[in-house]
Amino acid sequence: MIAAVGVVACGPGHDDFDRHTIGELTTAIERGRLEVCSTSTNTAGFANQATSTRILFVAVDCHDEVVTLIVDRFANRGDRDAAARNFESQQRPHADGVVWTWGQFTIEVVGARDDAVMGRLGPILDRIGAQ
Repeated sequence: MIAAVGVVACGPGHDDFDRHTIGELTTAIERGRLEVCSTSTNTAGFANQATSTRILFVAVDCHDEVVTLIVDRFANRGDRDAAARNFESQQRPHADGVVWTWGQFTIEVVGARDDAVMGRLGPILDRIGAQ
């Protein structure tokens, strides 16, 4: 019983808050047979308490429909979780997307969603431990 408790306490997701990088995310996306067509940093779209924002434009082929991912970084879990809960409220009132949390980041899909991209993106984010 003690060993099981140790595994739960030290398992994935408990001590990894600040260890992920945007580079790790883009690598996972590309390994999942999607293209990161371009990126930008945008201070106008910060979620409450976000310390930085990176926008990734992702597609199966960059000549086709591109999906927008907004990746906000947070200093602590409380701020990150509050932003995830409030994703469709004041910060992005017209968003109709989905949001994952991953370490210090929220990863939000906003705007038009290409089914082929979304069909690959969910499993990619699952593999890296996003929730």
